[in-house]
Amino acid sequence: MALAVCYSVGLILAHSSMLSHADNISDSVEMSHLEYADKIFDGSVVHTINIELPESKWEDLKAHALYKECYDSTVTIDGESYYHVGIRTKGNVTLIQNVVRAWDRYSLVVDFSAFNESQRYYGLDKLALNNCICDSSFMRDYLSYDMMRSMGIPTPLCSFTAVYLNGEYLGLYSAVESMSESFCIRNFGYDYGNLYKPEQMDIAGMLTGSERDCALRLSVLADEKDGVNAFDFLGVTDTTVALQYQGENFDLYSDIWDNAVFKIGRSDKQRLVDAIRTINSDDNADDVLYTDELLRYLAVSSFVLNDDCYFSYAGHNYGLYEKDGLLLMIPWDYDHSLGCMGAASGSASWTELLNLPIDEPLIGTTMEERPLVNALLRDESCLELYHQYLDEFLRSYVESGRLQEKAKQIHDLILPYVITDPTSGVDEARFEAAYASNLEFCRLRTQSLRGQLAGKIPATAEGQEAYPETLVDCSHFVSPDSGSLTELLLPEGSGLGFEDLIGRLEPQVNPVATVAIMPIDSILSALDGSSNGLMEKLVTSGKVHDEEALRSGIKRLIVHTGLQIMSLLLAPIVLILALIFVFRYGRNRYPSAKRRKRGRSHAV
Repeated sequence: MALAVCYSVGLILAHSSMLSHADNISDSVEMSHLEYADKIFDGSVVHTINIELPESKWEDLKAHALYKECYDSTVTIDGESYYHVGIRTKGNVTLIQNVVRAWDRYSLVVDFSAFNESQRYYGLDKLALNNCICDSSFMRDYLSYDMMRSMGIPTPLCSFTAVYLNGEYLGLYSAVESMSESFCIRNFGYDYGNLYKPEQMDIAGMLTGSERDCALRLSVLADEKDGVNAFDFLGVTDTTVALQYQGENFDLYSDIWDNAVFKIGRSDKQRLVDAIRTINSDDNADDVLYTDELLRYLAVSSFVLNDDCYFSYAGHNYGLYEKDGLLLMIPWDYDHSLGCMGAASGSASWTELLNLPIDEPLIGTTMEERPLVNALLRDESCLELYHQYLDEFLRSYVESGRLQEKAKQIHDLILPYVITDPTSGVDEARFEAAYASNLEFCRLRTQSLRGQLAGKIPATAEGQEAYPETLVDCSHFVSPDSGSLTELLLPEGSGLGFEDLIGRLEPQVNPVATVAIMPIDSILSALDGSSNGLMEKLVTSGKVHDEEALRSGIKRLIVHTGLQIMSLLLAPIVLILALIFVFRYGRNRYPSAKRRKRGRSHAV
């Protein structure tokens, strides 16, 4: 460890002409040790969490899972009980998977301060419980966070826990420190800055009507061959979360502001927009970045190849920390790393992916579309330091044996819980295959990175295209969790088809908000019984087992949409008619009463 620290300091001093004093975040903040780090995030044991929620409330949570509403519960962690703790669902594609598969194994957020603002678990305000639905090894999150932390990057803590609901075992989960106030205090001190979680993929919000900027495109899933881009499926744009400058109008950055962890004002927005403008320009990007930490972050990201993050076509799943106009990225969500290309990364082969060029470390996107990466690597001094951090990471974490030792420790720790997990669907053989796949991925990626750093393998896409024979052959690589987005939603052998996707989502969605799932030609083909457009694509995809059930589900969605639109239109009409009636009734009665009163007075 001492050698690693000395090496890192030497690198920074060697590049002092490039790095300013503010680039190293440890120079400008005082980190705090909070007690929860030694409690729930003690990684040497599997913890126990029991959630007590009345059965009626649990059924309501499942019936409205997409709405992510918070429920009042009692949570017991390793024998210590906390009352009035908020519990809600979390996730996007994984949440849809739960609904479609009718599983109780939801990923959850445990919010200790939801109903009591001052309540904390040894200083922790929020905890994420991930169901590892895309990770048969259960350890990709843990390993990736450990890699990030080993390189001195502010990183969420992670551990493992057996989760129970009212005493009944739900299964093995990974517990992750949420990016919230306690995270900021632990990493940046009590004088922390601002934290954002830029997001444009709120699938649940789109389905329920709280977010209307995207629409599920089933035709993309029906057309897929070697894979499908999740962006195409969701029909969203990544401009804002990609940190592309769009002008000075704050309204254009709502995907950032709407996901601010803390309350922000106009000056906070202006600082961030100024920083985004700078990294999109040709000069002075170093003035607005924690350059050193970002280069370390990029080095680890280039190794783990997460296809559901800023460095991929997905563009999201990161925290954006800002203080005094300086930006830093926070690692988040790595269940699609280390060979789990679960959201489909297009038609690239494993050889192409595992040899991803280090000077353009992006999956399914370009340097121009990811200006933060472009800003870092277009500077020759930054590029050189980034290469040195790649070398440091490989030596200190992979080639030193730390990776294999850590992976084996996790394997032995969680194996008894995996094989007795009642809901994951992962047996011992699949777990062992995923574990071996993780290690083989790391071996092959290390071999490619070493070749690129030594100049034996081109470090750009253009160079690799010109000299494909130099690439490490990874054609034998197999991951039990790789596949397309359709396979994630409707796995082989599950018996599920597109009719289940529509049928099981339809009761939970807001039809007015989600009728965009169906293009107009598909709506017409579903109504008139013809087989053209999307219906034909869905049927020929092989993922439709009951065509009539699919048509019925689409018709129900359309009917419910019509009824909701009618109710929305009728409500104001009824209100207007009622107001007219009251107005006319009141106007006609008032003069009549006055005339009678005057008449009686005159008679007297």
